[in-house]
Amino acid sequence: MRDLILKDEPVSQLDAKSRHEEFRLAYSGGIIVGYRTGKVVSNTSECAALIYRTIQKMQFEDEGYEIIIGSDEAGKGEWLGPLTVAAVALTPQQSKHLRALGIMDSKDLPRHRIAQKAQDIVGYCESKHVLVISPHKFNNMFADFRAESKNLNDILAWAHSKAVSEIYELVKQNFADSDIQIVVDEFARVKTRKRMSQVFDLSEIRLVQKHGAEETMAVAAASILARDAYELWLTRNSDKLSIDLRSMSQSQIRARDDTTKLAKIEYFDDRKQDA
Repeated sequence: MRDLILKDEPVSQLDAKSRHEEFRLAYSGGIIVGYRTGKVVSNTSECAALIYRTIQKMQFEDEGYEIIIGSDEAGKGEWLGPLTVAAVALTPQQSKHLRALGIMDSKDLPRHRIAQKAQDIVGYCESKHVLVISPHKFNNMFADFRAESKNLNDILAWAHSKAVSEIYELVKQNFADSDIQIVVDEFARVKTRKRMSQVFDLSEIRLVQKHGAEETMAVAAASILARDAYELWLTRNSDKLSIDLRSMSQSQIRARDDTTKLAKIEYFDDRKQDA
């Protein structure tokens, strides 16, 4: 991005102020900072507009398809709260717009910014769906799956397929004869493909499973919607119970009568090895 900005705009290069910065630029009275994580920030509307114009000129991996559906989850491996899975469909232009708004993997965003970014995504994406599996439902599902010699990856494969399927038919109607790609983070390649094949004709679409799938904007957007739903569940249930669930320890939760409604018990420290 830095080279593209410097090529077409009257911009001055500044010295980086920390080892985390990839570049620092001065433009029209403002500052643009690019971080090694890929995040780019600015402090004026003129700089923000320059970033937006630059992103529109850039080519990204997810531009080879007319529509990309990405899915991601939150709450996996966390004993407190639900498992949430979101799917988001984006056109290449929508992907670029969300990049310009600073959308990135939810793990790189502080909690107080998740809700605002989620609103940006909902207001601009082609379609989206969020699946919330409460702790109570998750515990029951895990018991049922384990009885069939299945594990967490089977639940994840089912949940991702379910979330994607909820928006796929609508996308297919609106983008008839278009090239559609589905991108998910790789966690159980064979199980995920098998689940997806039960829902979609994989000869009509391209299914991509890869590590670091959050580099694809649709997956990054899905990660934010999933995290937003997870945090919203914690906030609503904290308010409902008049307690701060986020501040409670495992021992405090386990001492409650409603433990299975608040926690995914398979993730308790003494049971993780079995999950």
